[in-house]
Amino acid sequence: MRVVYVGADDCPPCKTWEAQDMPAYINSAASLSVPLIRIKSQKSANAFQQRNWPSNTQGCLRR
Repeated sequence: MRVVYVGADDCPPCKTWEAQDMPAYINSAASLSVPLIRIKSQKSANAFQQRNWPSNTQGCLRR
């Protein structure tokens, strides 16, 4: 199991989550057993394009 976070540089809610909630998750005990994988693009419109996703996460795009 893993947490897949999808964010973008032009996404205000993403920036808020990255600043406030992501550090807490990364430093939590849960992150040791359920790692966080960050998918980040410059524009939110491109966030779900395959080129932005590492090869080990592209299976998530097909579901």
